[in-house]
Amino acid sequence: MKFAESVLGGFPGFFGVVVPFLEVGLGVALVVGVLTLPAALGGVGTLVMYWLSDQLIAQYPIMTALAGVLLVWPLEARRYGLVTLLAHHVPLSTSAARVLRGRLSRWT
Repeated sequence: MKFAESVLGGFPGFFGVVVPFLEVGLGVALVVGVLTLPAALGGVGTLVMYWLSDQLIAQYPIMTALAGVLLVWPLEARRYGLVTLLAHHVPLSTSAARVLRGRLSRWT
């Protein structure tokens, strides 16, 4: 309870607005397959914040395990993302293809 009182309790208005947007953003990123690894890591961080605030419910360990699967096996997680789909349909000669297959591909 100390974490909730000391960190979250000082800014309830801020966290009351930011956390729902964060949850929706992480969920959309995971479903669409954009920035999968950072979204999974952000999801685990959000769940840890809930645990430290004594808001543990039965679904959180399952959600953490699913995010852990993405973090442990990133190549398999990358297979079904939006970036992979775009990379296969963008002509190889374009600069967008270099971005999709290069720097951006390691974060999906």
